[in-house]
Amino acid sequence: MDRLQAMRMFRAVVESRGFSAAADELGTTHSTASRQVKELEAALRVQLLNRNTRGVTPTEAGEHYYRTCVEVLDRIGETERVLSRSQRGAELHGTLRMSLPHAVGMLELQDWLPAFATAHPHLAIDLQCTDRLVDMLGEGIDVAVRISAGLPDSALAARKLTESPMVLVASPAYAERHGPVHSVAQLQALRLITYSADRRPVRWQFHDKAQGTMPSHTLQVAPGGGLRTDSIASAHAAAVAGLGIGAFTLRTVQTAMERGQLVRVWPEVHLGLLGYFAVYPSTRFISPAVRALVDHMAAHYGDAFRPAPPPGRSR
Repeated sequence: MDRLQAMRMFRAVVESRGFSAAADELGTTHSTASRQVKELEAALRVQLLNRNTRGVTPTEAGEHYYRTCVEVLDRIGETERVLSRSQRGAELHGTLRMSLPHAVGMLELQDWLPAFATAHPHLAIDLQCTDRLVDMLGEGIDVAVRISAGLPDSALAARKLTESPMVLVASPAYAERHGPVHSVAQLQALRLITYSADRRPVRWQFHDKAQGTMPSHTLQVAPGGGLRTDSIASAHAAAVAGLGIGAFTLRTVQTAMERGQLVRVWPEVHLGLLGYFAVYPSTRFISPAVRALVDHMAAHYGDAFRPAPPPGRSR
């Protein structure tokens, strides 16, 4: 048995969730793919895959062995690429698979991806925009951007790119029509634009800039109230269109505020801080393409984040 080839096949089967797709990817047959994995299981004396009519999934031992295969094969592949590049320069090649939230893909991508793509013309980029939590290992994603107050413990590594307060904004026309907001009671009387992936109530906890959390200042928006969406990008578009007051990271609405499309509502408070994280599979070896992209995004978000000036003050 060619152990290295069997490891490649096992990895392909796990990532494609089937023998046929894995065989197609590696240019062989279904029977050969099945035989190689069975020989690998026999050599290891452990079952690596659960097989049923709906496909295959790794066992607990298979999950552990899969992570080892990824690390070993990636290190071998990158060593081969380094040796090859030494003959033709240090350019990045191959395909980088990236996942972004819809809001980043629609509102921020133009600020940093063109420069990266120009710097690495031989690197193909496979971009997925979604607000769901992607299974990076299962879906073959190399790096993802996540916006969250924190990240759960996982087999993923993360680098914080920046953090940004959640702020309330509305279109200038909506803000002028309804006047200043200084309390939760005033907010409750207005149309609110909320983001939620399910039907649970949305809870806004307000924080004072100087004093921190304001325990008595909490607003719970029930399903059916105002405008509710499962897309941050759609909520942003609704706010710009004057359909109500929405809560976004300041980073998300910065450009729209600079263009005069949105203004702060109740600027003395915010709804907590969210971090922008670059997330990638946790191994001792990080591919040069992933490292280059993460470094590029960190430089952009570290340098480019500028809080918008208060209303009425010019730059």
